Amino acid sequence: MWHSGLVRACNALQTSLRTCREPCKTGNMPSIAVCVLQRSDGQRRGVVVMEEVVEGGRIVGLRFLGTVEGLTPGLHGFHVHESGDLRLGCASLCAHFNPTHSQHGGPRSARRHLGDLGNVFADEHGVARVALDDPHLRLTGPHGVIGRSLVVHAQRDDLGRGPGPDSLVTGNSGPRVLCGVIGWGPAAPASSSS
Repeated sequence: MWHSGLVRACNALQTSLRTCREPCKTGNMPSIAVCVLQRSDGQRRGVVVMEEVVEGGRIVGLRFLGTVEGLTPGLHGFHVHESGDLRLGCASLCAHFNPTHSQHGGPRSARRHLGDLGNVFADEHGVARVALDDPHLRLTGPHGVIGRSLVVHAQRDDLGRGPGPDSLVTGNSGPRVLCGVIGWGPAAPASSSS
């Protein structure tokens, strides 16, 4: 009996792997990425889906859509970080994604880390809805997010306008409370709720 369950599990895994490999074989990569955000204890607290925005046949940005739960009410810094290495939890994700070697800023600042996405707002129930477009980020290439990470911080990002030297590095956004690695998603967008 356990054998039939194992066979079903293996068949499901093979189907899943075949689905993931097909875009690679044909050269048609999926057009979306997914990041499951979790706490350091591994508890899942949100999902963000990223999709390239196309206008006139060219990519003009990256759209972020999702829901994050379990936050304190108010604003929380929201960033793409350099690394996708979770061996030490959120602590090993390195700095904000910054291939242009700029100072920290807000998403509309002329000078900013490419990973500076501003803040997400958590309501009185601790739920934040993510809905933003960024004109500089892409799924792949020099400004690509695949293999990097998303981080939600404990405090508001001051967008590089606050006091102290950390404002121009981290936005004084405090500890990392949720994080996840950005990876390829299925060809058809999945639900972006957690």
